[in-house]
Amino acid sequence: MFLPSELQSRLQFQDGVQVQLVLRTLSDVNGAVGEAYVVLASPLLTVASRRLGSDWQEIHYELTAVTDLVVHADSPDCRLAWTVPERAFDLPIPSYEQAAAEELRARWLQARQLAGQDLAQPAPAKRKAKKLPELTPVVAFSASLQAMLLVDGTASDEELRLVERLIERPAVVDQGAELLRALGQKELLAKLVGVLSEPQKQCLMANLYELAMVDGRLRASEVGLLDQFRAVLGMDRERCLELEQVLRTKNDLSVFSY
Repeated sequence: MFLPSELQSRLQFQDGVQVQLVLRTLSDVNGAVGEAYVVLASPLLTVASRRLGSDWQEIHYELTAVTDLVVHADSPDCRLAWTVPERAFDLPIPSYEQAAAEELRARWLQARQLAGQDLAQPAPAKRKAKKLPELTPVVAFSASLQAMLLVDGTASDEELRLVERLIERPAVVDQGAELLRALGQKELLAKLVGVLSEPQKQCLMANLYELAMVDGRLRASEVGLLDQFRAVLGMDRERCLELEQVLRTKNDLSVFSY
């Protein structure tokens, strides 16, 4: 994984320091809709993060200041979690970044060993049960869009801008993201039944298609998730195919090329 050009010019490291590893997460550093890049340029671990609609923010830590670093590959989505004295991070990552996350963990263990630090893993702190947001139609809309946003492990600028336009209230974005993290894609789909009215179902389905196709490509993972939403919402297949064709025609601006 390489850093985007805008971050390459933004992140400044001391002379002689080489970037050893880069991996991308599927949320900002606080778990909100956005993205982050975790950059290892020993001895520093740098995280460049931006929330949807915001500018890049950076945080830097000595690698040996990280007290725990774990890769969770058995959850509904792959996650990278690490802890520093003042806070803990737990971010979703694409499945293709798992190898890079495992390498980061190996390099962290090696750095702590060379520094003579205790490698014994502390018992994980028990998390307080947190009340989930109520699954209202608008929160269901937000969570569903974010499920589509993340299904292929990437989030293009076009997709992020569309979600920002469709969900104008940051609190609703956060509630949808929190609900999706807690339930996972499968349980979210199951809970949609009975939450949405017929007009809301049609609006959601149309915007899911728009989001899946806004970057000009419709990937197999996106088609699969669209089919799952269509089945759960009881939408007519022929109508959805017509909608797909309309969006293909709308987004094909090559007809005006010159």
